[in-house]
Formats: sequence, structure tokens, C-alpha cells
Amino acid sequence: MDDGVYAMAGDLPWDIEYFIINEVCGLSHDEYIRNNKILTKQIFQKNFNKIVEGIDEFFFDNIYTAYLVLGRFVLLLGADITEEIRAFIIHACNRPLEKYRWAPDEIEDRKCVIEELKTKIENYKNGIPDPISEDLGLQENK
Repeated sequence: MDDGVYAMAGDLPWDIEYFIINEVCGLSHDEYIRNNKILTKQIFQKNFNKIVEGIDEFFFDNIYTAYLVLGRFVLLLGADITEEIRAFIIHACNRPLEKYRWAPDEIEDRKCVIEELKTKIENYKNGIPDPISEDLGLQENK
């Protein structure tokens, strides 16, 4: 990934991504960084309930950030979600940006990403990938 400001920037989102890929889905996060195609919709969907349970248990203090990361994966992979999960992701997108632990100079850039994530989740149709702009390059093998 480049050094630009995007939804997955920072230690906490990377910790959540690692948890989802490595701990729950049983894949190598290092391998995922080299080839994101190893995390398929089928693997993600099979482990979806465990992912949500893990987010709720292990990232309770950072639940809003965790649901932003979850939303990013849903859009990237075209995973099926319930209306309840959709509502949780939208709620995370509606959180005042100042409450996230981001550098003040990053808030405006991240606001655009989160607004795009929110709009895409609001209009999301299960099973149809619709990644946010910053993830469009991830649809191709690295």
C-alpha cells in the first residue's frame, strides 16, 4: 500500500485486518499483502459470523473502526450481510470523525473515504462487489 490516507491506514485498522485474515479466516496476512486474492468471498462468508463475534469481543473499545474495516471487506469481496450489520456499518460511518484516533490533518481525507463507504453500504446489493475508490486496485492481483 502507498503512504496515502485511506481507510486502512494506521495500526488499529491493520490490527483488525490481521485479525480477520489471520486469526479468523486462517490465512497468512503476509501472503494476503502479496496476493489479496487468497481471501475469497467464500472464505470470508464462511467465517463471517466468527468475524463479527471477534470484532464485538476483541475490538469492543474500537468497535466503530472495526465496523469500518468490516464494511470495506464486505464491499471488496461482495459478501452477503444482514440489515443489522448494514446498520452497524452505517452507524460507524456516522460517528463524528473527531472521535476517531486520527491525526487532525488526516480527518478531511478520511471523511471523503468514509462518506463513500457509507453511500456504498447504504446502496449495497448482497453478492455484488462494489469497492471504495481506494480499493479498486486491490481487485487485480498484485
